Parts: sequence; C-alpha cells; structure tokens
Amino acid sequence: MLDFPPMRRYVDSFEPPRARQRGLDWRRLAQAGTGYGWRALVYTVTLALIVGVFYPASRTVIPEDPLLQSFDCAAPPCFPQTAASQLGDVLVKLPPFGYLLAMLLCLPGFIVGIRDLRSQQTAAAGPLITPFVATLVVLIGADVLPRVLNPCLVLGSQLDAVCGEFAGRWNMQEQWNALHRTLLGALPFTALFAWAKGRRQRG
Repeated sequence: MLDFPPMRRYVDSFEPPRARQRGLDWRRLAQAGTGYGWRALVYTVTLALIVGVFYPASRTVIPEDPLLQSFDCAAPPCFPQTAASQLGDVLVKLPPFGYLLAMLLCLPGFIVGIRDLRSQQTAAAGPLITPFVATLVVLIGADVLPRVLNPCLVLGSQLDAVCGEFAGRWNMQEQWNALHRTLLGALPFTALFAWAKGRRQRG
C-alpha cells in the first residue's frame, strides 16, 4: 500500500507568503516606529535650535521712534515684512508639529509595551514605552519649563531692555521665544533621554 504524504503539505507550499501571515507584525511595526520617532525628535530639536536663532535674525531693526508704531501696529514693535521674515514666520511654527509627529510614530510602541506590561514582560516593555514617554515629556517641557524659568515674569520692569514692550529684536518673550523654549525645555530633556538610551544599549 502506497503511503502518500498529507495533501495539506502541498497546499501550504503553493500558498503565497502573505496568505500565510496572520495579521500585521505589530512588534516589528512598533520597533520601527520608535526608531523613526526618536529620529524625528532629534531632528525637530535641531530644527528648533536653528529656527530659534534665524527667527530674530530675520527681523530688521525697528524705526528710530518706535512710539509712533503704537498707532499703526496691533502689537508693537512691528517689523517690515521681508522674504527672510516671512520664512521665519513659517519655520517658527514647525517644531510643535515635529514633536507631535514623533509622538505619533512612537504610539504603536507604547501600545505594544502596555500589552507587554499586562503580560508581565517588563524587559520587553521598557524600550517600547520609553520613547513615547520621552517625546511627551519633551513636548510638555518645551511649553511649561520656559514659562516657569522666564526671567521676564520674575523680574518684570527690571529687564525692560529684553522684556519691555519696545525691546525690539531683543525681546525675549517675542523674538527669542522659540530659542528660549528649546534651550530650557526641549534640549535638556532630549539630551537626558539620549544619555539614558545610550547607557541602556551599552548595558
């Protein structure tokens, strides 16, 4: 009597690879997302530093008598619009979107990491949860910390040269606000998480 191998073996061999996959590989997708999210965070902080310097530099010197502007300008001092200033107005709005993009890229890793925690797989959960938490902390830090450490709010009138209504291009609360947020908020937290990430990889 002939012993034929099971027919299912031949059926499986002719099935395309995609047909044999059951859903997406969420762990691989999460790991790739966290990698791209970390790169997006680093690129965004770098862009924020460049924009923080370029934005005030794109403003020209205000007229000799800025008091005259108060009648023609909604929020003096007003600067003449140039190609550089228009570009600065666009670039200064990009960093918040970069931080949000980094969070979205890290979100699948956060979801998979929470699932690992529920399964008590803490070693696998840590590298997936940390990038999302890091980008969230950077986003919050870039908004909250500069407000707390803003010398204009503490000293007020004693810093009219950099905080006053007519401080011009040296106005910390207006012209240098983007750089202030990056240096005191986003950059320190990003550097901290980069150090922790490198230490974990070496360990």
